[in-house]
Amino acid sequence: MSDVSPAGGQALSLRNLLERYRAGSSSEREQGTYFERLVKVWLEIAPTQKTQFSRVLMFADWAKETPSSKAVPPRTTQGRLLGR
Repeated sequence: MSDVSPAGGQALSLRNLLERYRAGSSSEREQGTYFERLVKVWLEIAPTQKTQFSRVLMFADWAKETPSSKAVPPRTTQGRLLGR
């Protein structure tokens, strides 16, 4: 589900995009991951948000970069965003 534009390159409404995520997901977890990635991109590029954070990471990516003594156990590394 990496393509968020329909054929022709027209932008989707948020409602239509979320409906595509639901239809293309095999689980609630997958739906959540799509939504989290959407919010991550929005935080990175929206003019009102991008200046608020120097970096936005999915929690799992942060955990990979963090020394193991500070990382959270793997079962809790999905479903979160972190911003600095």
